[in-house]
Amino acid sequence: MADEQNTPEVAAIVSRIESWLNTHQNRLELDLTNES
Repeated sequence: MADEQNTPEVAAIVSRIESWLNTHQNRLELDLTNES
């Protein structure tokens, strides 16, 4: 991300996205496998 976007609000959103990705990583991997 650009430095000018590195605000507390953006940091909070990024943290939520990273947390969601970590929580759903296994499901996403299974979905990709099932599509193959």
